[in-house]
Amino acid sequence: MQERLHRTSMRSRLIGILAVFVLSTGLLATAWAASASPQPAPKASSTQLLVSKVVKSAEARTEAARPAIPKDAQTWYVSASAPAGGNGTQAAPFNSLQQAQAWSAPGDIIEVLPSPASTPPLDGGITLQPGQTLIGAGPSVTTLGATSDAPRITNSTGFGNDGNGIVLANYSTVKNIMVVKTYRVGIYGPNVTGANILDNNVSGQNTSCDVGIWIFPFWTYTSTGIPNGWAGIMLDNNSGSAFDEISGNYVDDATCGDGVDVRLAGTAAASALITDNTINNLQQGTAQGLHSVLAVGIQTADLSALTAEVNGNTETNIGSPGADSEGVFANVGGSSTANVDIDNDVANNITGGASANGLEVPLMQGAAHANVSVENSSFTNVQGDILEGFTFGINQRLAMTFNHVTASKASLASGADTFTLGQDSAFYNRASCLLLENMSPEFLNGGNNSLAVSVSNSTMTQCAVGVADTIWRSTLASSLNIYNSTITDNRVANLYVKNADPVTAAEVTANPALVSPTNGLLGSLYVKVRDSNLSGATNGPDLYAYADPGTVGSLTIDLGTPQDPGQNNLAGGLLPSVQLSGVPVSAEWNWWGQTSGPSPSTVALSNGATISDKKVLTSPPS
Repeated sequence: MQERLHRTSMRSRLIGILAVFVLSTGLLATAWAASASPQPAPKASSTQLLVSKVVKSAEARTEAARPAIPKDAQTWYVSASAPAGGNGTQAAPFNSLQQAQAWSAPGDIIEVLPSPASTPPLDGGITLQPGQTLIGAGPSVTTLGATSDAPRITNSTGFGNDGNGIVLANYSTVKNIMVVKTYRVGIYGPNVTGANILDNNVSGQNTSCDVGIWIFPFWTYTSTGIPNGWAGIMLDNNSGSAFDEISGNYVDDATCGDGVDVRLAGTAAASALITDNTINNLQQGTAQGLHSVLAVGIQTADLSALTAEVNGNTETNIGSPGADSEGVFANVGGSSTANVDIDNDVANNITGGASANGLEVPLMQGAAHANVSVENSSFTNVQGDILEGFTFGINQRLAMTFNHVTASKASLASGADTFTLGQDSAFYNRASCLLLENMSPEFLNGGNNSLAVSVSNSTMTQCAVGVADTIWRSTLASSLNIYNSTITDNRVANLYVKNADPVTAAEVTANPALVSPTNGLLGSLYVKVRDSNLSGATNGPDLYAYADPGTVGSLTIDLGTPQDPGQNNLAGGLLPSVQLSGVPVSAEWNWWGQTSGPSPSTVALSNGATISDKKVLTSPPS
């Protein structure tokens, strides 16, 4: 049992993430520039490329900081079924966590022995010391049933360890422990670095139903935010630098608790590796005053910066009636920076109210910046928008990349679609597959924010809208690139683009900060689609694009040019299958369902809209 359980491969990945964090501000700027520019085909992100370059140089520095194993390190044994009077040996184990905490030293191993399910778990929680390992003996707890013998611990009250089951220390490891029904967090890491949380089973967390994370206010001046419960596993830093790993854990069956949360504030600078966790059956705790529940929650505030690898996780059956439930939620606020890579994620059956989402990335409360990459992932059966990206503040930058992503089967709990082609605001919570929106009506020019999104090799289907790129109250810039993707079989529209709700004279009178009606101007709106299937909307057009005349400085909607063929499928949809208002569209070299190109009934133009579609494909693109 003297092995330290610090796996070289995982450690190397953490080192790379930490090194990338050091360059996070520069990385975000590079990623933004790449995503905002027209992209003919997907490429490896700048973040991924730079990670591989800095791993080797960062490895020596990180290993030098890890303390050596003390020569006199000991192993202490604890058992919930042991009699009193034990001395911590395997033959005479302690019968309380408090004894192990009192007698152990930094670098020691504390081994929890399995006990019958009929025996009350070890209670009161434990606070680890630097370099300690807390490990459960016996079979993997991630596969054990509720009635099996297991190394179980809890903290049933808030009197010790703040109600947390396990409190981490720097370079501590927790492995193969079953943590049940804790008053607050199951496994909690406050300002720790080098911590490994591996292969544990956490259930029934936050029995107190206390508020853990407060989701930032959506409106800067008019809201108090959303109360959210404590998590099964949580890293919580407000200063210093850190890198930690949360891998292979099961978190489930809580009525007031999140799954896995990482929260940064102050000047904290952290990297987190969140991989191969299974998170099931979480409810919101509505009756207890909680207003959201997160399977995987990330929050950054103030001047903090986070680099997170969120890979191989599963979120299933998240939510309860009316809940604001989230598969993955990245809440980026203040002047913080977040770089998040989500890979091989599977989210299914995210239920509740219209705010339920598979993935939501809202930038709030200041000049927050974020770069989010999503690859090889599936988000299905969501009672709200499946994927969301928002800017709510001022001078914000959000870049999102979706590659090999499936988003399918979004519908509201009521069963009715509330997304309409003519609406001017509040496009969110209406069952889109992918919703992108600037939401800063309090600020001149929509907060001067920028939103750049790339979608490639992806499928968006069976939603109200496949991809909705919407601007409320204008903004600095909006860019959307779609390549080799299938956006079909959606009910209201497959691709929806709208610059809506410019500043009016009446609003200027009510709010002088808006200056004048002409200041509701969107700097640039860029949309490019290549090699994609946009056909077959079931109750609306394949493409709907709208801009109030004179509200966009630079406007490009490019579905193909004579020199750069679109190769898109625009056949089908409810006629007219292309509806344009106030926008110029280039749509050369596409398939319109017939060799002669679009018929007069296929395209509807209004408010000075134009379309260039003289060159057509004579057969569907392969």
